[in-house]
Amino acid sequence: MAGALTRPWRTTPRGGPGPAEALAVLLALVVLEAGAVAAFPGLGGAAALWATGALRTGEAALCLLYWKLRGWQWGDLGLTGPCVRPGLAVGIAFCGAFAATSLLAEAGGRLFADKSFLAVLAGPRPGEEELLALLVVGAGIAPLFEELAFRGILYGGLRRRLGPVPAGAAATAAFAAAHLFTTGVPWIQAVGGLAFFAAYEISGSLWAPILVHACGNLALFLLPLAFG
Repeated sequence: MAGALTRPWRTTPRGGPGPAEALAVLLALVVLEAGAVAAFPGLGGAAALWATGALRTGEAALCLLYWKLRGWQWGDLGLTGPCVRPGLAVGIAFCGAFAATSLLAEAGGRLFADKSFLAVLAGPRPGEEELLALLVVGAGIAPLFEELAFRGILYGGLRRRLGPVPAGAAATAAFAAAHLFTTGVPWIQAVGGLAFFAAYEISGSLWAPILVHACGNLALFLLPLAFG
């Protein structure tokens, strides 16, 4: 089964940028982000989240347009073709593994340390408008864009030169650093980035990390309702 999952990714040549081009695309996205932040200062709460959603939607569209204009296929990202079903299967398996691990950590914390592991992960309880924006933007739009940028383009480009493990580590570091100013020490993003890289590498489909990313964000946004 493992061989069937990895064969399309490991043996079929795929289109995509080289390392220098991948880094240039990521830099262009960073410049776009910085320009958008400078153009709309002072936004907060739900308004900032919806503005971020609009920006992420445009960035995802730009990534897909860039990919198409370069003459590459959606199948090169595993978004279509034989890797789709393995991608969904791997994504579901990773989500289940994360859920089981979190529940075990919660049980262990309550039994042996009289502390709630999930309560530590829960942030402040959002208002209704903010929660809706978090669910739509954070669990829907953002995972699509971030996986296109960090796994599809950056990791894919670095993988051609460095191989999977160094490229995965570098892309994860970049992904975590991108959250440094919004989440503080981005250890959750670092752990998540490694899982997203692994899901993509195993399945060859970007649907796997998109699904894991979306489910992880959804869980984090809903935790405050129970523990916030």
